[in-house]
Amino acid sequence: MDLSGNNIQGLIPHCFGNLTSLTSLHLARNRLEGSIPNSIRHLCRLQSLDLSVNELSGSLTDSLGAPSECLSYSLQMLSLDDNHFTGQLPNQLYMHTNLNTLSLYSNSLSGPLADSLGNLSMLSFLDISYNKFSGSILSESHFSKLTNLKALAISKNSLFLHVSPNWVPPFQATEIYMDSIKVGPHFPQWLCTQTKLNFLYMSNASISDAIPDWFGNFFWTCSYIDLSKNDIRGELPMRVEGRYMFEIDYRSTFEFSGNHLEFSSNHLTGEIPKWLCNLKDLAVLDISSNKLFGEIPSCFGKLQELEYLDLGNNHLFGHIPNSLGSLTNLHTLHLQNNKFKGGLPSSLQNLGRLVTLDLSENGLMDVIPPWIGENLPSLRFLNFQKNKFFGDIPLQLCYLKDLQLLNLANNNISGPIPRCFNNFTAMVNGFSIFLLNYVENIHEDIKGLELEYTTNLRFLISIDLSENHIIGEIPLEVMSLRALNNLNLSRNNLSGTIPQTIDNLSKIESLDLSMNALSGPIPQSLSSLNFLSYLNLSFNKLYGRIPTGHQLQTLDNPSIYIGNEGLCGVPLLKSCLLWFLGKCRSIFCKG
Repeated sequence: MDLSGNNIQGLIPHCFGNLTSLTSLHLARNRLEGSIPNSIRHLCRLQSLDLSVNELSGSLTDSLGAPSECLSYSLQMLSLDDNHFTGQLPNQLYMHTNLNTLSLYSNSLSGPLADSLGNLSMLSFLDISYNKFSGSILSESHFSKLTNLKALAISKNSLFLHVSPNWVPPFQATEIYMDSIKVGPHFPQWLCTQTKLNFLYMSNASISDAIPDWFGNFFWTCSYIDLSKNDIRGELPMRVEGRYMFEIDYRSTFEFSGNHLEFSSNHLTGEIPKWLCNLKDLAVLDISSNKLFGEIPSCFGKLQELEYLDLGNNHLFGHIPNSLGSLTNLHTLHLQNNKFKGGLPSSLQNLGRLVTLDLSENGLMDVIPPWIGENLPSLRFLNFQKNKFFGDIPLQLCYLKDLQLLNLANNNISGPIPRCFNNFTAMVNGFSIFLLNYVENIHEDIKGLELEYTTNLRFLISIDLSENHIIGEIPLEVMSLRALNNLNLSRNNLSGTIPQTIDNLSKIESLDLSMNALSGPIPQSLSSLNFLSYLNLSFNKLYGRIPTGHQLQTLDNPSIYIGNEGLCGVPLLKSCLLWFLGKCRSIFCKG
């Protein structure tokens, strides 16, 4: 019986227990709720039970753990992924010695894991990730007879894998997922026995050790390696030998983001090894947030399949190599927070699929090239803040209809704000759905704080032109960007008035117009911005009564308005009546 994917609601009928000849029951991807009926234990011929992706709950002990009337246990596949089951695994479950697949991903199961798990000799797929298992030290006995195991997934639990340094597992796995459990502090020596490994996730695994020499073999044989968020010390090996060096024919991912790899400072040091250029099918390369130095190897242009390159937050220097313009499949380029200098190589205009370009916090000195708008039509996130870019903002940037983030803050940009900014369709109507196979990471100064955007990056819609030399008025066209979350035009030379139509920025949460030469009254329409939680209008030439009502009532810090001698009213201590009388007296005296 297969009723999967039919949007069925309600409880699993108790009468299913009468179908005693049933060998397969699949009810996955529905909207079933409640617990598994105890009558399931009557299905003595059942070999496959798939109840994954539902709203089921309750304790497995009450159903699968009840005494069975069956003399033998025939179950071979049990999948309960993405439900709300609680409690411990029932001891009866370990008696299903024919079990080939046990998948309990993303529930609320808890308690220790029994040593008898190691008796499931037919098990080839084990996934208990994203649960609340705790109090268990996984030792050799938990794997003693698992000779057929191909996939081991124990991530995101409070587990400690503690085995002998000389332990040789009885299995040859192709997939191992051990992120966010305690594997360290030493690099697991037993991994060197896994000659068929294709996926290795060992992020946030409490490892504080150097990368052993033998681990270099995995650079050539694994499709995915994630050792991020550990305390691995030392350098990436400058030379790696492997029999697959020139025989790679699948996509590979090599991710060391967030590792802290060097003795006292706990950061990866040394230069970027050139052998990485031999990984011709590399799709994702993330060696960010380390202490790597030197230049980007020019041979990176050979990585023709690369889609994601993150070298940010290191100590890299020199010029951005022209060869990066050969990476025509690149979707994301992160080079932020390094020491790059010079201009942008014109070859980058060949990256027509680029979605993210983050070159912030470097020493780049150049005009903003018009080809960014002309030749990078997929660009959504453009971050050039804290560099030395100069000149006007090119009108060609307005061709980027999907642009969600424009950050040119803290440069030497001059000239006016282009009136064509209303061509940024994503800032008018909101973002459109787009899917990437990796998690972006961008830091933005919003609401006076440095915020990190990762999985929520797609919701960020922001313009930051602060700390430049921009002149002229705030264009009325900017007021049409209804989906904008953040607008920061502070520390420029803007003049004129705050547009009366500012209430069109209906989604704005953070608005900073401080330290300019804006004049005139604050529009009453500002009080209509219901999502506004950060406002700074300080140090301008504004005058008149501060508007009240709605959201502005919650923004009662006087520092929002200081430096505007002509403003009066709450939350300032200056009474508008006294200000008005003083103004009249001044006019009278002059007359």
